[in-house]
Amino acid sequence: MFETLEPPERPVENRWLLLMFYSTFCLVGLVSGTLSVRRHGLSQPTHLALSCAMFFLSLIWLVATLRSRTPLPSRKAEFRNIILLFLFLALNTLSMPR
Repeated sequence: MFETLEPPERPVENRWLLLMFYSTFCLVGLVSGTLSVRRHGLSQPTHLALSCAMFFLSLIWLVATLRSRTPLPSRKAEFRNIILLFLFLALNTLSMPR
């Protein structure tokens, strides 16, 4: 009845790409957190917190994508991917030697 100026949300075409992206970041977060604890113990809590955040966010989004029967809107998928990329960049800046 009423028309809006916003375009309709288009779903993500390739669901398997999202699954690969989330599972890769889940693995990166797990390996990064494990290596951080082995190298530094608990003396660098920010590195461990960022690794855990990356692991748990990607794990939650991976499970939600697997269980979802409806396709994910591309805007929501892009927002999630940007969050994971920012976490990854923050981990890389902490890992660089000074």
